[in-house]
Amino acid sequence: MNKHTTLPNLMQKLVSDEEIQLIAEAVGYRDSSRTFTLRELIHFFLLAAMHQWKSFRHGADVGPLYGLPRFHYSTVSKKAKEVPYDIMKRLLALIMSKCNRQTRRSLRFPKPLRVVDSTTVTVGKNRLPWAPYHGERAGVKLHVAYSPESSLPADVVETHRTAS
Repeated sequence: MNKHTTLPNLMQKLVSDEEIQLIAEAVGYRDSSRTFTLRELIHFFLLAAMHQWKSFRHGADVGPLYGLPRFHYSTVSKKAKEVPYDIMKRLLALIMSKCNRQTRRSLRFPKPLRVVDSTTVTVGKNRLPWAPYHGERAGVKLHVAYSPESSLPADVVETHRTAS
């Protein structure tokens, strides 16, 4: 699957700095940092999840390549330690509440949204001789596109390795 996504850009469009500030105030957190703010910590966590960064140190090294300011990895560690978990929980709830029809219309996606996932179904080699997988196994990978509007699968595509 392609790991490129516009999640950080979408996050910036969906959640304003004022909304993050309101959530922080509601849980009693005051962001005193000027160089590595709460917004940048959230952006760091999104990028770390998307690109599967190995550690805070690795993230501090590659962060500037993705638009983050230069910082020491201990800055992320300290900030993550002091930010209450309730902020992240409320932020997720805010994002979910905004993903309604009105938001989709304002973002003007060219096509309807689909949720896509894939899974590999494996069986014995004799059951699917045309789909070799690993050793004595055979298998196919199913890519399923799910339509949230209709609550039904919209498309299923099957792929398999070819014998080499």
